[in-house]
Order: sequence, then C-alpha cells, then structure tokens
Amino acid sequence: MKILLFTASKHRALFSRLCVLQMQNQTATHTHCVFLNTEHPDEPTLNYSPLLEDIHIKPGNTVHLAFGRSGNQHQNHITAIGLEPDWEKHDLFLKIDDDDIYKKNYIENIIESQSNYKWDFSGTRAESHINGIHHYEKVVTDLGLDEKDIALNVPRFMPGTFAFSRKAIRKIMTIPSIQGWEDSAWRKLMVADPEIKVHERKSSHYIYNIHGKNVSTAHHYKHNS
Repeated sequence: MKILLFTASKHRALFSRLCVLQMQNQTATHTHCVFLNTEHPDEPTLNYSPLLEDIHIKPGNTVHLAFGRSGNQHQNHITAIGLEPDWEKHDLFLKIDDDDIYKKNYIENIIESQSNYKWDFSGTRAESHINGIHHYEKVVTDLGLDEKDIALNVPRFMPGTFAFSRKAIRKIMTIPSIQGWEDSAWRKLMVADPEIKVHERKSSHYIYNIHGKNVSTAHHYKHNS
C-alpha cells in the first residue's frame, strides 16, 4: 500500500523540522509532501527549507519539499499533495499537522484500519493533549462541530488525524478553493456523499498540542500557569 502524507506549514520553522523528523520515525514507508508557505515568498528569512535539508530520510521513504506563496488553507494543502507528480498512484492520503505529536506506529495503524474496514475517509481522537507546559491525559475528540456538521451526523474527528482513500482525495482535489476552515469543509463533503465510506478509527497514537499559535484554538492556551 502506497502512503502519501501532506503538510502545509506557515511561519513555523522549528515545528516544520520536528514534523519531518517525526515522520521519519514512523514504522511505515511513505512519501511526505511539505509545502512551506508565506505571504512574503521573496523574503529569504521565511524560507525554512535549509533547516530540513540535513534530515536523514529512511530507505524507502521520499520527501518532497517546496517553498512558495500562501493561498487559502485548502489551496495550501492541495499544493502540498501536488508536489508528488504521481500522487494518484498512492492508496492512502494522510493530513499531517506540523505542530502535533504522531507516535511511531501512527501510519502503521491507519494502514491496518483501512485494510480491515475499507473506508474512504477516517479520523480519530487525540489520546491526550499538551497545553503550554502541561501534558494532560484527557482525550480530545474534536475542535467543535457546527449546526451543519450535526445535521449531517459528522463524526467527532481531530483534523490532524484525517485520512483519505484515493477516491476521497480525488473529490478534495477537484475543489478549486474554499474560504474558511478546510477541515470543516472537507468533513462535510465526505459525510454528505453516500459513495464515501466514513469510519472512526479506534486506535489513535496522536497527541494534540495547544501552543498559543494554533490557527483555531490558541485562545485555549494556558501559557505557563
């Protein structure tokens, strides 16, 4: 099974390096596409590519790295996927956020889940979370659902755990643009389509990190108290 990971990272020099390092710690072979983006691509100090170039890429893995101008959040992720010329030859597509923790068996467990349940779109909870200097064992199921999510019976998945089949990601890739949160639009699109099989993975291996610069949940950051 061929696995493609995609990451869109903006103005997070250290997180982007740690993200690639975490993926090279995974037990499963994969291709990782990383789009470093900014509104100011002519500013060389915002290009963090040199900070990632010395990372040892495990045999069998591939990393595609690019730096360029930001689009909206949806477009940034689409750009990341497109860094792999043969992306349509992959079987599973995993959204990897640059600022969270993915344990070494994360990808392996997704492959096992898809093999068992043959889903097109899946996700799971965070088994624990970090807030500032604190690590809490409390589970985080989602970042909030709106009225349309509830009407569609959208499952409570963490956005950093989204995984797609080839059929599902093709639907995502056909959308030219989305204003607002890409994860909210994607999950609605998946659940509303009767031809897309949705599944909640029971195994997580994912830890959510609230660090004060999160796009959607920085207001929950506890600083050092």
